[in-house]
Amino acid sequence: MTKEEQEKELLKLGLPIVGGLSCEFSNVKKAASVDHATVDATCSGLEVRAKDARKLIAQCEGGRFVEKMMTFLESAEEEVKMAREEERRVMELVKRTTEYYQAGDVMRSLQRRNIASSASPSRQRTGFKFPVLPPR
Repeated sequence: MTKEEQEKELLKLGLPIVGGLSCEFSNVKKAASVDHATVDATCSGLEVRAKDARKLIAQCEGGRFVEKMMTFLESAEEEVKMAREEERRVMELVKRTTEYYQAGDVMRSLQRRNIASSASPSRQRTGFKFPVLPPR
């Protein structure tokens, strides 16, 4: 088996695996968007309810109950703020991962064209290198 035939064989073996990764990533991306919508809706709902509770408590007379509820509300609002920040951080990671894999999809498309064009003897095969993956 020549080196060129060996390269073609390795590409044929590797493409289904890489294609499977793309499908798996697509599933992860869908799940992330669903979770994002859920977190966003939950945080928005909690913010509205906290504002309503704050208005209601403001109408109450002072006392220990009002102090405890205000402390609770401040804590709850801080938790929602932290959840929003975490949501933004996670979505940025999803965005970066999407961009990384979309670049890989472009390379795979080019690779498929190269394999198809190498079947015709009139065209010369161009080299292809896989991107260097970041360490885990």
